[in-house]
Amino acid sequence: MAILEISGLTKIYKSTIKALDSVSFSVKKGEFVSIIGPSGAGKSTLIRCINRLVDATEGTILVADEDVTKMNSTELRRLRTKIGMIFQNYNLVEKRLVIDNVLHGRLGYKNTLAGMFGRYTREEHAEALKILKQLGLKQYAYNRCDELSGGQKQRVGIARALIQNPKIFLADEPIASLDPASAKLIMDELMNMNKKTGITCLLNLHQVQTAKDYSDRIIGINNGRIVFDGKPKQLNDKIIAEIYNTPLQNE
Repeated sequence: MAILEISGLTKIYKSTIKALDSVSFSVKKGEFVSIIGPSGAGKSTLIRCINRLVDATEGTILVADEDVTKMNSTELRRLRTKIGMIFQNYNLVEKRLVIDNVLHGRLGYKNTLAGMFGRYTREEHAEALKILKQLGLKQYAYNRCDELSGGQKQRVGIARALIQNPKIFLADEPIASLDPASAKLIMDELMNMNKKTGITCLLNLHQVQTAKDYSDRIIGINNGRIVFDGKPKQLNDKIIAEIYNTPLQNE
């Protein structure tokens, strides 16, 4: 069963720049899918269109059979509780405590007043601590985020997304700013989360080998169009060269 269905998705910036050009694909519940392609290919625009951080110019985006492109602000706020998101630059409130940043993942479930004053239940606090423990961060729960390493900050971002209890998890270059050891740790956490909870994962990645190592499926994008959609074992050197517009090594 598809949890995400994208059809004819097009995004045009400044009337002439076509970042996405009639992109269509679906993602099954529980799949771990990586999107690869050169810088400027449209990967980030695609991810951001799914939760309406960017509005599509044309096309439809169905998340759990609901059309994101036609939602009003109230409907969109409700939908975003089903979509966890982590960012390359972490998107944390650096001067706030780790547990506060994790609990921000519950804001979509709060009314305006409760959200403004950070009124979270005892159960929500307990759940935040439980998730931090799972991610090896419980001892940092009452540290400020600006005291953490890059890898730790990204795990806080994962915790914030997990506490939403999402159906689908989006990540825009989640390991681009990390050293190799931290990057492996984050990818391991994402894969474990996917396998244990069944949360669908859709990631943008620059690292081709990482995509091959962790993904059930890889989508290659170039110039706003899908040029590959298949299993990691199908991604050979010739296809990689086509995705990235580079010559084969033996040519």
